[in-house]
Amino acid sequence: MDRNYFLITGTFQVVGASPDGDSVRFKADNKKNWGLLDGPPARLTKSEGVQLRFEGVDALETHYRAGTTVSQPKALANEATDSVLDMIGVKDAVWTPSHSKISSATDGTPGYILAKMTERYRRPIAFVFAGPPPRRRKDGDTMELEPSHMTRSLNYRLMEQGLVYPTYYKTLHWQLRDALTFVMKRARKKNKGIWKTDGTQCFSLTKPETITDDVPILPKLFRRLMRMYANQGSFKGMNEYLLTRRETVVQISHCHFTHFNEICVQTGNVISMSGPPEDFVFTS
Repeated sequence: MDRNYFLITGTFQVVGASPDGDSVRFKADNKKNWGLLDGPPARLTKSEGVQLRFEGVDALETHYRAGTTVSQPKALANEATDSVLDMIGVKDAVWTPSHSKISSATDGTPGYILAKMTERYRRPIAFVFAGPPPRRRKDGDTMELEPSHMTRSLNYRLMEQGLVYPTYYKTLHWQLRDALTFVMKRARKKNKGIWKTDGTQCFSLTKPETITDDVPILPKLFRRLMRMYANQGSFKGMNEYLLTRRETVVQISHCHFTHFNEICVQTGNVISMSGPPEDFVFTS
């Protein structure tokens, strides 16, 4: 993939929505610009906003539906959400008692995104920025995203704070991916955020509370495990369960095409990954 993106200006919408550490609602100044993106049409709300998916990063789940609604360790998950709200300039956010939606806030703060496509849930995959676009750039322009400009994005800043995991797909250019990995490794070395207690590469799992309350792990793996638990009431047989999904993965360090069930392995109660999250690119 190249580094060319469509620039879409607009405002962030959080009232009545459920923002989290890697997703926020955004209303384009010109809704026709959603038609520029490849993929299925962006899903618009009644107020003509769309839910974004941040490119390259994955935050801890705050309200994942797997039989019941579950979350990952709440303090870290909420810290990522609060950081997003702070970066886009939202003030005085008041959450519902269940902390599932924002009931009031200073809404409609300006920003822009750089996106080229939507995903299967019809969310634009985007680099997200607060404030006005660069000078000499206007709404709807095509723009080549340089790594130096990406450092201003929420995506990069969340990675810098250690509040999100690297989760890369084939849509992301290698130069942008490398820049995200560089800052992520720096955050991990300093034990920032999730990295202080991260258990992704090796953890023992016998009960849901281990990963819902105690140990942060790669959210993609968390979702697979909780979906499996909802289906069968236990965590046994993870290898077989992941095999049924056949998710293709490229291990960057070895230029090796493999599958998620081969890099995440269960031995007894212990689940381990064959490499760190930043070493893998998912092809779908």
